[in-house]
Amino acid sequence: MCDILMLIVGIITLIRGRLPVTRTREVRGPMAYVIGVILLAPFPLAFAVGVALAAANPGQDPQGLTKQAQPIVLGIVAGALVLGLVLAFASAKPKVEDRPRRLPDYDDYEDEPLPRRGDWFHDAGDFPRRRPAPDDYDDRPRRPRDDLDDRAR
Repeated sequence: MCDILMLIVGIITLIRGRLPVTRTREVRGPMAYVIGVILLAPFPLAFAVGVALAAANPGQDPQGLTKQAQPIVLGIVAGALVLGLVLAFASAKPKVEDRPRRLPDYDDYEDEPLPRRGDWFHDAGDFPRRRPAPDDYDDRPRRPRDDLDDRAR
């Protein structure tokens, strides 16, 4: 059971690049990758031990090889777990916020924040279909639209 948890934590650590140690401390960067590899190391090492024992004792009963390999594999798993935990606790630093939280955009006339684009509960008609051009906000009167405005240019 411990080795399966080590496998899961090792893969997640390698993917994310950080390992939470406590609620307020975590390991980030290269040391997190090293710890992830250490947590994954028992699997190839246990396989290598099994292959080496089978090559050294050809023709022996597989049950006997399993009994020989079990304490060695248990020592490998325990050693990797202890080494990973010691490195994690020794190199843990206070957690850092990944990115600053975005403050809500406020309308000048409203007390509540404007809805974000892509909120599922707002109607699609609430937002313009294009970004406003820089000259959309000048005070010049606009030319009236007629039927020829929609022609291809």
